[in-house]
Amino acid sequence: MINLFLFIGLMQSGSNLKITNECWQALMNLEIKKAQKISTKIEDIQLRDLTLKYIDVITTGRPVQIDAIQVKNLNNEQKILYHLVKAQNEVIIGNGSSLQAYKDLSSALFISNENGFKELSKLSLVTILNLLKSEIFIGGNQHLTYLTYFKELSDSKNDKIISSYFDVVFASKENESLVHSEDLGDLIKNLDSIFATVPDTHPYKPFYLYEKGIESKLTGAYDNAIDYLRKAIKFCKEPQYSRLESILHWQLSHTHMLNNNLAKAEEELVLSQNTSINLKEQFYDDRLKAWILKEKEMYDSAYYYLNSSLLKEFELGAKTNSLESGILAVKNETDKLKIDKLQLENKKSKVQLYLFLVLFALVITVITATFAYKNSLKRRLLAEQQELIQKQRVETLLRDQELIGIDAMIAGQEKERQKVANELHDDLGSLLTTMKHHFENSQIGKNNPRLIPVEKLLNEAYHKVRGIAHSKNSGVMSNQGLLPAIKKMSSVISETNAIKVVVEDFGMGTRLENAIALNIFRMIQELVANTIKHSKATKVTIQLTQHADNFNIIIEDNGIGFDYGALDKKTSGMGLNNIEKRVEHMAGRFTIDSVMGKGTSIIIDIPI
Repeated sequence: MINLFLFIGLMQSGSNLKITNECWQALMNLEIKKAQKISTKIEDIQLRDLTLKYIDVITTGRPVQIDAIQVKNLNNEQKILYHLVKAQNEVIIGNGSSLQAYKDLSSALFISNENGFKELSKLSLVTILNLLKSEIFIGGNQHLTYLTYFKELSDSKNDKIISSYFDVVFASKENESLVHSEDLGDLIKNLDSIFATVPDTHPYKPFYLYEKGIESKLTGAYDNAIDYLRKAIKFCKEPQYSRLESILHWQLSHTHMLNNNLAKAEEELVLSQNTSINLKEQFYDDRLKAWILKEKEMYDSAYYYLNSSLLKEFELGAKTNSLESGILAVKNETDKLKIDKLQLENKKSKVQLYLFLVLFALVITVITATFAYKNSLKRRLLAEQQELIQKQRVETLLRDQELIGIDAMIAGQEKERQKVANELHDDLGSLLTTMKHHFENSQIGKNNPRLIPVEKLLNEAYHKVRGIAHSKNSGVMSNQGLLPAIKKMSSVISETNAIKVVVEDFGMGTRLENAIALNIFRMIQELVANTIKHSKATKVTIQLTQHADNFNIIIEDNGIGFDYGALDKKTSGMGLNNIEKRVEHMAGRFTIDSVMGKGTSIIIDIPI
């Protein structure tokens, strides 16, 4: 068959086509200085300006101004460069949605294929693969279409290096079973053999060393991983590697943390933070900071950075698979272009055309059915993943709430300490001061040697009471208790939109003993967690009633209910058996009333 790219290319100006093709090849191969030199020879002023803007945005890591350009007045090559620059701008801004960048890159690829610009097609494909490399999530396989198409267009050793590199990149990602591709080892070996034959100055050498480091990290060979990542940084001297260098510092920090070298982890994280340019990179920095502080047992600071990263995560929408879902909704221009090529090639005769139309209809039918099935499967998987992520997020918040509850209990203890300190200082302290003053002014004490020990004892008692008062008065916390802790927990859970939690209290006046209050908080927390995980309820009501001699708890949900009598208490993961034993230990009563399809009520009575 006639090569479409060759056919159209022969109809263009040979010298001008040669210059532009060399420029696009240099950009794809990351030979930036070569591309800059060639771009000055491009005769088309608008095309030369857009090419220089594209070089500027990928080397400086800063967006460039292109809004004033009238797209409708551009020729096809100019439009392609316009979409490439616009997509790079959107990636750098990093506002959490890469769908618009993907659409611009799809437009660039479509125009390139429509007009036979083979090198621009390859440049567009490499840019799309780089976007998917950083954005694709567990189970995604959208890269396969573009990587396969790039391999079809490949015609040089550098093209083979690039395709082999992306084979390794996507094989190192986890699939739906949270495992990496079984082919990763063989693909790495293939990449090793390729880079053994190229000089260290090859532009893709830092990326190769990065993937070697990631492979070592995945297998637990942390020292080897650190060595590869440090070597990669040494190659990142040119501006086009600035983003890679920032990522390398983050990976080094995480690897040092996994290798139990927290000091080195913090040093590398500072370098990553100093070079982060958008919200997405700041999210990763905050999340890693929380992990490191947790390993250092600095839980308050760890919670602060964890919360900061969660806020950035929600703003980004990073777990909604927006790019992957968006790709499913965007027309697959690559497949369409392949069909268009077949149409052009079969216009030579009516017989071939009729045959092609029949085959075309059949292919469309098969593709439509296949995509309908895959889309249905993908939507189901995305829904299941989203539900799992939502549950995990709520469980994390519940664990964090336990810390808040403990803080509330300690605050109660501090209030009692304040009360004792005030009584020691104001009452007993004042009394001893008065006694000391009278004794010192008494002539009897001065003239009677036998009273000297009494004076010493009085002074010692005075100083001890004063010391105890000051000690008890230190570190007083804010006035909280059981009810504020539970209300705070319910508020945080309700904000996730996973379930609505309502707290109703009656007679909550006298503060409970700290041990009882803490036990009650933990039981309520665990019961609410069970409800979220198992009941499929949309609302939970927590009723707290404090009587003179007992404390009553009622937790009701509108979920699916369950048969508690048929529940295997020894193997059940719901934790109800543990809660029941805890209530029995506190001499209380534990009752469950659950009806299938009508929800569950749990009643707990505890003597106080």
